[in-house]
Amino acid sequence: MARPQKQTVEYFSHDATAGHGRTLSVLYNHFGHEGISAWWLLLEQLSLARNHILNIKNGEDTEFLAARMHFKPERLKEILAKMMELDALDRTLFKGGV
Repeated sequence: MARPQKQTVEYFSHDATAGHGRTLSVLYNHFGHEGISAWWLLLEQLSLARNHILNIKNGEDTEFLAARMHFKPERLKEILAKMMELDALDRTLFKGGV
């Protein structure tokens, strides 16, 4: 009998040079340590989410994600918008609240 297929991950790598790339460099320059923290905390939340989908279609969903990531909702929205500008998030999905 086969094991059920997981739709989450328990581990993702963090290369020593991860902060040298375009996305993290710009996030750090724009938001300081909050930008870097938001990136890694977002990856953690995505890794735990079924099918790696986070719903932020309404204020309550955004507030819950912000609380899980230890950010004020308004600040998280700013950082996520910058991630979208950097093509680190899918524009169509993000604008649709996913």
